[in-house]
Formats: sequence, C-alpha cells, structure tokens
Amino acid sequence: MEPQPWQWVGGFPGAPGSVKVARDWLDAVLSGVDIPDEQAATAVLLLSETATNAVRHTHSGDPGGVFTVRVFLWPAVGCLCVQVHDAGSATVARRHPHGETIDSGYGLALVEAFAHTWGVLEPEAGTGVFFDLMWQPEPEQAAPVSAPGM
Repeated sequence: MEPQPWQWVGGFPGAPGSVKVARDWLDAVLSGVDIPDEQAATAVLLLSETATNAVRHTHSGDPGGVFTVRVFLWPAVGCLCVQVHDAGSATVARRHPHGETIDSGYGLALVEAFAHTWGVLEPEAGTGVFFDLMWQPEPEQAAPVSAPGM
C-alpha cells in the first residue's frame, strides 16, 4: 500500500502581489517538513513561475479572480507535487520554443528544466499546471541493536 501524502491547500487572489504571498506560504509549509533544502528552494522558484502564469495568462488575473495551490508530499519516497489551479483561459499552457525572441514566457522553460515531470492538469482536475520534484530520501536510521550478553 502506497503511503498517503501530506497535503496543503492555499488560495490566493489573482493579483501580481499574491505571487510573493504564495511563495512565502510554500516556503513556510516546506520549512516544517523533511525535504532537502535544494528541492524546497526549487519548488518555491517553480511556484513563482507557475503562479505568475496563472495571474498573467488566465482568468485568475481578472478582477475577483483567484488561483489555488495544492501541495502533495510523499517524504518516504522523496516526491513533492505542486499544482497551481487557475480560473481557465482560451489557451493552454505551453513553453516557448528555444531561440524564439521574446521578452517573457520563459517560466515554463524553467519548470521543464528543474522539475522531474510537469504538465497541464487533466480537465477533471480543473485548469492549471503541475510539477513534480523527486529526490532520494534519507534511509531511516535503525536503532542500534546490542549483541546478547552486552
């Protein structure tokens, strides 16, 4: 039986200033659990990119819009999944091709570069994107066993 993940959910107004609030929230969540510092920092960076996309490119950025962050952590297997649910848009999240000259749009390229996997959420999960980070968990320390007669 696979262990159940730890879960956290945060909802944020769809305003540019909420991206920092979401980053700070995730940083606080991850500081209290057993996850390598590098993975926690990467998760915060990638959340910043995906939350910014939700605010800039979906209806989450419309007046009264919101985005939701769902975090799932399986510390025993070394896996963190972050989902950013948005209010939908007429387009699907995509990464700009390499070599394309643009002033923005590199967020998903960062997600692709640093995440183990990433993608667009399945329609039944709502609109948005997810990314997974994986690492080798530390083996649990077994209590020392004394030899008989010691």
